Amino acid sequence: MNEQAKLDEAAHFRRQMKATEHDPEDFKHNVSAFLTAARSVLMYAFTEVGRGRPGRAWLDGRMSRSPLLQFFKDQRDLSVHHKPVSMERRVDITMHERIGIQESWSIELIGPDGKVKERRGSAPAAVAPVPRTTTTTIEHCYWFREWTGTEQVVVLCDRLLVELHDVVADGRRRGFLT
Repeated sequence: MNEQAKLDEAAHFRRQMKATEHDPEDFKHNVSAFLTAARSVLMYAFTEVGRGRPGRAWLDGRMSRSPLLQFFKDQRDLSVHHKPVSMERRVDITMHERIGIQESWSIELIGPDGKVKERRGSAPAAVAPVPRTTTTTIEHCYWFREWTGTEQVVVLCDRLLVELHDVVADGRRRGFLT
């Protein structure tokens, strides 16, 4: 019933993560809020399906078969009860420089006496010089320290949102969730 509201909230914090990835503190706070909202989707689902019912067995099965759901559950529990989310950060800086180059070529035909018999070639093209430009890109990359894969935090969060949408849709199709 309330799962969709928390899915929307998690998606909001996922967008905020992308918007604040240049600021490690803001990024960390948005990850924490994302974890809480995403976990609430399943908490609402567990409440809705109740204990000892077929819906509970279905939801427990979904959780146990998904390393991603289990990982995020554990991350949220650690974040709320023990310590802040643990991430590694790398900043990649790439610089591209463009310079103008004028090309020309020449061929000399030299006779047996060592003298130039013929010259052919091109003069440098009469083009306006290309201004020197430098483009710099900065990319901030974050990884969960405890995740065994190579995916970055934002990629895992995207995958989690897809999986949570699938769990809610499956629960509705089966009549376990409203």
